[in-house]
Amino acid sequence: MTQNVKSVTRPNALAVVPRIAVLTVMLTLMSFAISLFLGIIGTLIVSHFRGVAPDLRMAYRVVAFPVAAVVAVAAFVAVVIHEVRYYRRAKALAEIERIS
Repeated sequence: MTQNVKSVTRPNALAVVPRIAVLTVMLTLMSFAISLFLGIIGTLIVSHFRGVAPDLRMAYRVVAFPVAAVVAVAAFVAVVIHEVRYYRRAKALAEIERIS
């Protein structure tokens, strides 16, 4: 009879960095796309009421880029906090599993 023993794998600290980068980039791109869409709609509405041709460059310059920059910083901080907590929890659970 063989014993069914799982090998305990410790979490890898180097795996946290790519996850942080990927999640930050994804959240930044999503916020850029959404804010650009809303900026274009807002620019079209304002230009319609003013009776002028819409200048859609303003949607990039005034709305989308600043919003994406702020969200990038906020997303980076939030993802770092989340991933560090996740890594510490996984490390503690792996240690408990190794001991028992």
